[in-house]
Amino acid sequence: MYKYFFFFTFLIKVSLSQEIAQEAFNQKMEIGGIVTLDLEAPPDKVKEVNMQIGTVELMANIRLAQNLLSGITLLSEGDLSQISIDRALAEYTLTNQIKGVFGQQLYPHGLLTSRLISDPQMIEDVETTGPGALLLYTQKIYTLGFGTTYLSSTPETENLTEGNSGIWKGILALDINGSEDMQTRLSMLVSEEQFETALGSGNTLGPLLVDVEVFKRWQGESDELSAGNLTLTLPLYEVIHPAIRLDLQSPKDFKEWEQALALGCIVNLPDNLFAGIEYSFTDFTDPNNHKIALQLGLESSLQLPGIQRTTLTNPN
Repeated sequence: MYKYFFFFTFLIKVSLSQEIAQEAFNQKMEIGGIVTLDLEAPPDKVKEVNMQIGTVELMANIRLAQNLLSGITLLSEGDLSQISIDRALAEYTLTNQIKGVFGQQLYPHGLLTSRLISDPQMIEDVETTGPGALLLYTQKIYTLGFGTTYLSSTPETENLTEGNSGIWKGILALDINGSEDMQTRLSMLVSEEQFETALGSGNTLGPLLVDVEVFKRWQGESDELSAGNLTLTLPLYEVIHPAIRLDLQSPKDFKEWEQALALGCIVNLPDNLFAGIEYSFTDFTDPNNHKIALQLGLESSLQLPGIQRTTLTNPN
């Protein structure tokens, strides 16, 4: 009889140990991800194109210590056979007001809020991602950030590295976070022979969500760039979100303007799903510049450390 008692006692101990270990694991590690199905084509060829996997992201947060949180994102776009590490960073909380972030990360240069399927056109020139360090100081609604990164020259970053093999860049940013839908960011990026500044703001104006951003780069007369965008969104019953965005870009000091217009609607579905449609064009008179985009996606249920953009899959 005693051996059965010891056997059951052993089973209870093993079961409790497994539950404690599982609870400890859940407290230290969180896993999330996003996936989108995309279709983009000229209006007259929509029926000839099938929806396909657009983006797949697998994200994980690991609590290494009480004040140390690490995060990693595996990314695949279009071709599922190719997976890359998009983010790999750690956030160390020094005090309630001061945080340090280091690793492969997104820096606070430009808000670049996207409430449609497509991103603002200036994103290729403004968004700054790379290895480095970022220091954040928060006081009430204000957050001051200072970071430095080294950008290696690749086809994706060629316009940010000035044609060199790589370049160091410093970023200084001030965020003002008011209510849930109110955020303003003034940021500056400095490197050798280059200076950029961006000012973006998102706020409510009556029933509308208004997102506006302007950007300016000084890098010699031939490489000056000015850009801006304005997005108006009308949330209806927190489910339907029709929106319109105007993008402007001037390669030479406001002398010539390139315009693009995108309008669409996003519908929030149960279980963090969403569906969207978008119609965009850069030249209304040229049918080759008209596109229709459809997207079905899953919002991220995980908030990574560091800086994040507001997008359809990461509505914050």
